[in-house]
Amino acid sequence: MYRRRLRLIAAVIALGAAGSVWGASAAQAAPNGKCESHEVCLYWSTNFQGPIWDHAGDVTNYAGYNFPGYNIPVNNNTLSVRNRGNWMDVRLCTETWFRGSCVVVAPGNSIGQLEDHLANQLSSHEWWT
Repeated sequence: MYRRRLRLIAAVIALGAAGSVWGASAAQAAPNGKCESHEVCLYWSTNFQGPIWDHAGDVTNYAGYNFPGYNIPVNNNTLSVRNRGNWMDVRLCTETWFRGSCVVVAPGNSIGQLEDHLANQLSSHEWWT
């Protein structure tokens, strides 16, 4: 009985530690309004002006995301884009789940003014090779 309780306590402690590690990773990945290495950066205005939304992973739907520090939705509110990734292209699309009209931005490249059919229309992005 004692060993069984001891194993249970050890399992709970291990799960708690794993949860705190996962929580820290998620917090680090949260958009912070700074265009940093390994991120795709979406700008509210042309020529990389205005609020910045940055993300290092794939996002299937921008709904629910705001530009950090502003009450401005990211979904359908982007006019310029920067790929700060080191080796992967980023594919940005006008519909959720990487559908619709898409544009591919190579690593280290950017678009200062999205074409009319993409401007203020982006809803998802994915990293791809």
